Amino acid sequence: MNKKLLCTLALAVLWLFASPQRAQAQYCSYGVAYGVSWTWQDNSAVYGYSATALDYCAGLYYDPAVYGRFSEGNFATENVRLLAEGYSEGYADWIPAEVLFGYGSPIGFQYYNTDSIHYVLEYYQYYACFSYCGYYWYDPWGFGFTSGAGPNFSGSGGLSYWAVRRRRLGSTYHTIIYQPPDPCQQGQQFTATGVPCTEPTPTPTPTPTPSQGVSVTYTTETQNKGIPMGNGTAQVGLPNRNSTNVVATGSPGGGTYTWTTSSDKVSLSPNGNTLTITALKKSDQAGDVVITLTYRLSDGRQAPPVQIPMTVQQPGSLKYVATTSNGPLAASRRTRRQRLVAGWKKVIDWQVMDHLGQPMTFRMPVADTMNNKLPNDCFLGRTGEGTTLAQSRGTGNGGQWTHTYELFSTVCLNGGNCAVEGYQRYTINGLELSNDDKDWRFQCNGIQVEGDGSTLTPWTPPTRKKVAMFVDQVYVAGFNDWASDDELVTWTTRLNNAYAQGQAQLLAEARALCRAVFDSAEYRNVSRSDEDFIADLYNGYLGRAPDQDGFNFWLSVYRNDLAQGINGHEHMLQAFEQSMDFINLVYTLEAAPPPVVCDPVDEQACWNGGGLWDSSACSCEYPPPYDPCYPYYCIY
Repeated sequence: MNKKLLCTLALAVLWLFASPQRAQAQYCSYGVAYGVSWTWQDNSAVYGYSATALDYCAGLYYDPAVYGRFSEGNFATENVRLLAEGYSEGYADWIPAEVLFGYGSPIGFQYYNTDSIHYVLEYYQYYACFSYCGYYWYDPWGFGFTSGAGPNFSGSGGLSYWAVRRRRLGSTYHTIIYQPPDPCQQGQQFTATGVPCTEPTPTPTPTPTPSQGVSVTYTTETQNKGIPMGNGTAQVGLPNRNSTNVVATGSPGGGTYTWTTSSDKVSLSPNGNTLTITALKKSDQAGDVVITLTYRLSDGRQAPPVQIPMTVQQPGSLKYVATTSNGPLAASRRTRRQRLVAGWKKVIDWQVMDHLGQPMTFRMPVADTMNNKLPNDCFLGRTGEGTTLAQSRGTGNGGQWTHTYELFSTVCLNGGNCAVEGYQRYTINGLELSNDDKDWRFQCNGIQVEGDGSTLTPWTPPTRKKVAMFVDQVYVAGFNDWASDDELVTWTTRLNNAYAQGQAQLLAEARALCRAVFDSAEYRNVSRSDEDFIADLYNGYLGRAPDQDGFNFWLSVYRNDLAQGINGHEHMLQAFEQSMDFINLVYTLEAAPPPVVCDPVDEQACWNGGGLWDSSACSCEYPPPYDPCYPYYCIY
């Protein structure tokens, strides 16, 4: 087999040599099979194509077949996502075997791949005896199958069978990087949402009429002539941006450049034809920092002075641009205690805007915090996973920031639902955007972020909690993590058994659960302030945020205990476990069987073996292997 790649088209030419007997009868010494994999985009969709075709000589003896897959992701750096797969068969050289794929929600600048396995279907005949006869393989095209003795018709004879098998010829593949459509028209410098165009038509810089043939022009780093303002220098990660450069070009060359300004909002550091401008104060209005550029030759001639209006931009807000991905998260184990969770994922592009409402198109460091309201019926912890400065992440050179929002919870498994609300606070270029907190609502069936234009039907939690939910409530309040599989099964079983014995026994087990968490060495070793400790008890014991009067009272009691040398920790546990709020909550718990907990060893073995894990049934489904005899019968 010879395989050739023609340009970017993955085209395999596969030679099928016929036996001498066949070649002489049909005047063909060989046949050719063509294999192709091709991926392309059409506006906002991507497509894949797999095919196997035969020439005339190959079509005399074979039929074409192809197995194709269409996937998303870079094989070299990530686990790709299979979008579709298919198998097709053709007929001789008349009808090629073809599989066509399409996907209408591609991600910008993501890899999309088509890979194919090419086959031919080859036919043969074998002979089986009824009795009293020998056997033989009848091979009309000379494949060279094993032959035995000839037929013996002294008995009652035999029967001929036709069969077919699939022969693998080789494979091809083709990959593209999806380029999202450009929303900009010719001459347009910003989109309707304020995003800079990737290749805007340059705006000519107005320059005075040259004096005696002397002129000077300049270029700025951004189209809107911005000067980024940051807060000091980042100690880790990507440095803050606090300056920009202007570059001048004089004609004829060899002259001297002079840069001046009367503004107190910037400082100037000239270096020949390049000026570095450092921000000191934010602008009061666009263009209020005016730089004067003059260019003088040694013979005394000079260009007319050029006024450059610029703006000191301080990050002020984030403006919604687009949602690039939105869908459910498959079940996985991603928590510290390796609990199985599922949920939802949404990816949003934001544009950094300055305090005057203009786009900031510089690359700047970004950090954010995700703050969950406690308690919540998703049993999420105090804070979500945000972006830290140490990760060295920042906006793109166009000033856009891509954020991935994820909700994962044990409640989302097996079609469950829950909701949590909170807010996201950004720090951009060292400045905290406290005036632009993004309120959000996460549910198992969707995510809504302030400003993204989406809607979400509110989820109403059940009026009675099941015992398993109570276990997670206590663990999340104390450890900021769900109970492990073993911990969940143990405490759910204990509470269910106690429920059957009566309220007194149920209350005793609930108190034991709370003490197992809040009286543990693990909790005592967590650095929690006095205020945090009281808030944790409210969330764990009572399942609610503290009211201000109650919080202030118990905080003062706790601190007084510590000042008097009393064991304040034990005093607080007794106070909360004996409160009527806690007792009434425990009495309303609803018994339920322990949730299905799968063996993590079996689950990992399934993923390692290429299977698909069903967490609801704790079973693994493997895709059928390549069968060289499918869909016909084979004799070995």
